[in-house]
Amino acid sequence: MFKNFKLIDKIVYGRGSFNQLDSILDEHRNSYILFVVDDVFKGMPLEERIPLKNDDKLLWISSVDEPTTYYVDELTQIVKNYSENNPSAVIGIGGGTTMDLAKAISLMLTNQGSSADYQGWDL
Repeated sequence: MFKNFKLIDKIVYGRGSFNQLDSILDEHRNSYILFVVDDVFKGMPLEERIPLKNDDKLLWISSVDEPTTYYVDELTQIVKNYSENNPSAVIGIGGGTTMDLAKAISLMLTNQGSSADYQGWDL
């Protein structure tokens, strides 16, 4: 059995890649950008390199524990309370927990119900 899926149209990697984030995002800005960032970077040099503009939203998240559906729903509600509109992009900065949360928030901004409704095989 074969499955086909669409990949993203651009992959940037290697030394200096983070410096390109601002120009990449500018190509897609029609609303605010949501940055989901591991709070381990709070107060660190990376914090000043995050290309926040205008009404962008920055969510500091804890990656101490594995993300729960409750935490996903809580963070999603914070974003929904921030703006009636969805962000142009959701950017996760950190490790696996941060990436999981960024993806889950992104999905929940465009789907109804609780993230628990989408947890499990084939959901």
